[in-house]
Amino acid sequence: MEKQIITMPEYLFKGDHCPDLFFVDYKASKESTKNKIVFSRNMINLIGSGKKGIYSHDKHVEIDKTRALFVAKGQCLTTEKLDEDGQFRSLILFFDNKNVLDFKIKYEELISKHAETGKEDAPLPCFIFEQDDFIRNYAASIRYMLNTSKQVSNELCQLKFEEILIHLFNQYGRSFYPYFHQLSTNETMDIFKKTVEQNALNKLSLDEMAFLCNMSLSSFKRHFLKTYQQAPQKWFQQKRLEHAFQLIKHSKAKPGDIYFEVGYESLSSFTTAFKQQFGVAPTKIEVLI
Repeated sequence: MEKQIITMPEYLFKGDHCPDLFFVDYKASKESTKNKIVFSRNMINLIGSGKKGIYSHDKHVEIDKTRALFVAKGQCLTTEKLDEDGQFRSLILFFDNKNVLDFKIKYEELISKHAETGKEDAPLPCFIFEQDDFIRNYAASIRYMLNTSKQVSNELCQLKFEEILIHLFNQYGRSFYPYFHQLSTNETMDIFKKTVEQNALNKLSLDEMAFLCNMSLSSFKRHFLKTYQQAPQKWFQQKRLEHAFQLIKHSKAKPGDIYFEVGYESLSSFTTAFKQQFGVAPTKIEVLI
């Protein structure tokens, strides 16, 4: 059964008005795998327990409670893994690009100190940062407010939003600036090629790839053929077999240990495909070296 596409954070409000800037103390007791999520807001996700995985248009990341994510709005696949107590929990701050632009105007001097050294040429899928003592205390203060009043006022939300951005600039200025710059200037990029090439070795279905590219499956296949002059199934198989070849050649990996990693369900199917691609079985590649 095809998974439902969920729009966040609207899904949390069940049709009610969704503010531009707000906090959610999110909890789950069931694991989920590759949910199709459309984020209509940017978000900062502070993991409290369990693990969070995200396939964006650019790469796959997984974080636990020691790290946090700053993610741009858009489409992604998300996975949630429970901790040993069977719980997943994260504190999420949702915010719009207008909030980012307002911050840029208000704190122009702070941002400009990092603009001279920061790289502006490569938009990033997400910014990962450590949950240091500041972030842990920050999250605790938000949870306290949510537990006592269930809703943080607009004024406090704005202050806490500015607080964490100031911390990120002070702590990670050189590396954080390119990502902030991407959001504040609404830069564009070739999502299609970046999605395909960054996920070439991930075990994503064509339907999941198409979703990340914001395309129907048929449009994805047509665009793929036009871009790479090859059917997607054949192109992905070639890239994964080339990766397997390198693992066997340079890392001395055994075929039985890597066939699943490179997208095959059995060693025999991997061996057959490998031999068709390179003319020898994976255990005999020394004749090609």
